[in-house]
Amino acid sequence: MDFDDDEVENPADPNGMPDQIRLTTVGIDIGSATTHFLLSRLTLRRLGVALMSRYEIVSKEELYRSGILFTPYRSSTEIDSDQLNAFFAQNFEQSGVGYDELDTGIVMLTGEAARKTNARAIATMFAETMGKFVCTSAGHHLEARMAASGSGALLASREAGSTIVNVDVGGGTTKFTHIHKGEIVGTAALNVGGRLVAIEDGQVVRVDEAARRAAEVAGVSLILGQPLSTEDQRTLSATLAGAVIEYLTKDPSEFSVFTDALLLTDPLRGLPAIDQIVLSGGVSEYINADIAETRDLGPTLAAELVAQATAAGRNLRPAAERMRATVVGLSQFTTQLSGDTVFVSSAQATPRLNLPVVEVGIEHLGEEVSAPEVAEAIHRGLVLGGREDLLDPVAISIDWKGKPYFRTLTAIAEGVALAAKLHLPDGAVVVVLSQDCARSLGHALRAAVPTEREIVCIDGLSLRANDFIDVGAPIHNGRVLPVVVKTLVFPEVRQVSADTDADGTESRESSYIEVGGQIL
Repeated sequence: MDFDDDEVENPADPNGMPDQIRLTTVGIDIGSATTHFLLSRLTLRRLGVALMSRYEIVSKEELYRSGILFTPYRSSTEIDSDQLNAFFAQNFEQSGVGYDELDTGIVMLTGEAARKTNARAIATMFAETMGKFVCTSAGHHLEARMAASGSGALLASREAGSTIVNVDVGGGTTKFTHIHKGEIVGTAALNVGGRLVAIEDGQVVRVDEAARRAAEVAGVSLILGQPLSTEDQRTLSATLAGAVIEYLTKDPSEFSVFTDALLLTDPLRGLPAIDQIVLSGGVSEYINADIAETRDLGPTLAAELVAQATAAGRNLRPAAERMRATVVGLSQFTTQLSGDTVFVSSAQATPRLNLPVVEVGIEHLGEEVSAPEVAEAIHRGLVLGGREDLLDPVAISIDWKGKPYFRTLTAIAEGVALAAKLHLPDGAVVVVLSQDCARSLGHALRAAVPTEREIVCIDGLSLRANDFIDVGAPIHNGRVLPVVVKTLVFPEVRQVSADTDADGTESRESSYIEVGGQIL
């Protein structure tokens, strides 16, 4: 990590904190069909305003792009972690950047990869092995935002003042990001992808449930171990592409039964009024490509998407970044830094992953705030956020902009300690503020909270209910914490029986974690 003090007008504040920081980051995308990563160097500049001192990214430099690996699977329910490790070790060696040179990074398991039984263990392995990683997986909404950022659609919408939908078609899912004048106004996902059917040596080796539904609609026979003709691939792809185009051109109330069955999130509305469709993701790589032999539906799905969009009078164009759109977004668009007055009780206090955010408003209490009032506000936030019976730690986001008087901070700390004792499970107490007094509040918390509980107090962030955050290990001599704000889900799959269905596909049952009222 470099600190370029000689390149800024005000190189450091009285406490020695530089106004500009350079970080080496990595974004890792483990998707349904492919796995790859991108190394970047980010330059962040401090914004010192009133009681705020947060950093924002002002420039990005790409350092290295890995090769593309077809995501390896040991079985229909398990990722091959050994092959993943070998791939990353080889590419990091080629990049010339060692793990110890990374300042922070983000790992995302998406689509079918996130549904495998050992997905959580693999994500945890990356976080523990590389230490400074602050995100381990994410749901459809965060992936859609990252793809739109990395594809260039967000920038194109901002510059043209237009309304764009970025359609990221991967191996197992299609993500939609609705962008208006450079602002993301909605995200969603559909169970359509090029890897819903896997083919090796001309024979079908894997069939996803969505592909089986499409095959029934299209009248195509999908049987494991049997060939799938080019004509049947086109017919199947046309059915799947039809669902995507229907999604883009019709109101959700007009969706067919088939399209409605493929919804992975609540549908977006208002898409018929868009100016342009930008296509990213692995399937977009096949646009205008001459592919003699295929391992999935990617080539035929790409051709059908273009043909049907044209027939519907839609302006569809390939993204600036296609297959790597998500990983570019991961590497260059997700890392935030806290303000420079953080408090971390010990080295064991971080990293902290997947903390649900609980909003707590105490602004109305003024400067004469009392501990019971703060504790009650935290309990109210837990109840309103549906976290009253939560068994895991949370991040308490306190909306307070008062003067950081000693008596006030002490009362807030004692209120947090009381709420932690009454309403929060054992574990670290994590508090997030919007202004620069986290270090002072942290010391007050250390005096109020039992010593067996770790404390993390962060400032310079603005969070909302239903956000999740990952907090990385401190950097820059413990003054700054890397943070990722996200919506995180980990679908969990369990084997139901060893029986197979009539078409030879293995039966299984999926259970999903519910976030913010939506099943993702």
